[in-house]
Formats: sequence, structure tokens, C-alpha cells
Amino acid sequence: MNSMSTSFLLLSLGSLIFLITALPLAFGKVKPNRFYGVRIKLTFSNKQQWYRINKIYGWAMTFSVIAFFSVTHLMNTWQDAQYEVLNLILFVAQVMVPTLVVVFFVYRSGKEK
Repeated sequence: MNSMSTSFLLLSLGSLIFLITALPLAFGKVKPNRFYGVRIKLTFSNKQQWYRINKIYGWAMTFSVIAFFSVTHLMNTWQDAQYEVLNLILFVAQVMVPTLVVVFFVYRSGKEK
């Protein structure tokens, strides 16, 4: 039985931190502020936009974290250091996907006006 690679352990810790910070956003528990959440001009324009955009981001990040753990488990990349680069790519994708989802929704919101 192989032990978990150190890099995967660190990436997993980062993923869990993302999950812990994403869930309050997904459930609309974070009030508008300048430190935590998606902080762009649109989200500061009104509270409804703040909660809408941050909910989208929170759920997208939650699903990305679940996907990260699912893919690494299904592909068994967590057990071997030879997969460090692949795990890192999956981790970066986990961060990029929710960001791109929010960019898409913000762009689409601007088009609807």
C-alpha cells in the first residue's frame, strides 16, 4: 500500500480551506464586505448582486473541490508522487473554474441590460 504523497496532502489541505470558505458564500451567509467574497464593482452595487454572485462562486468552488477529490481518487493520483504535476494541474483548475463561472455570469448579466 502506497502512502499519500506530500504534495497531494498539501493540495488537499488547500482544497479543504477553499471548501470551508466557499460554503458560507454558497449559503448566502456572508454580508457585503471588503475582505471576503467576490469583491467587484457589480457586487458592491447592491446587496442582491453581492449575494447572487457570491452564491454562484460558493457553489462553483464547492463543486470544484468535490471534483478535485473525485478525480484524484478515481485516477489514484493521490497515492504516488509521480502524479504531482497532474495533481497541481487539477488544483489550479479547481481554482480557475469557479472564477471563470463568475466571469461568465457577470458578463452575461451585463449583456442582459
